[in-house]
Amino acid sequence: VKFSGNDRPNALSVKQVLQGKEVDVGLVHPNGTISWIGNGTTNAFWAEEPEDPPVKFQYWLVFQIGIPAMICCCTVVAGVHFGLKHVREKSGPKKGNEQKQFGFEDASNQESNKASEDPSSTGTRPQEV
Repeated sequence: VKFSGNDRPNALSVKQVLQGKEVDVGLVHPNGTISWIGNGTTNAFWAEEPEDPPVKFQYWLVFQIGIPAMICCCTVVAGVHFGLKHVREKSGPKKGNEQKQFGFEDASNQESNKASEDPSSTGTRPQEV
């Protein structure tokens, strides 16, 4: 073990946890030698880690996330639908401008408007009095 920037060289303690308590088991001197206290470290309390159990699909998560999401989406869609319906009913249709409201006009409506405005388009002339 090396430390950089340590301006006071001294021995480092080596500790091991035995039965839930820290126990000094050795010293690392500044020259790098290790002196063990007693028998040093022991492997008597080391055991192989048990294997992790396989992860099972958690079906409750589908319900816990899916149902609230569906409720939120359905209420938003219903609110937009009924809100637009209410606005359309309240404003009512405009006289002669039902289709002009959104910038679209019926082709037959355009032709009839032109014919009423321009008498030369029908091939008849207005009568002179």
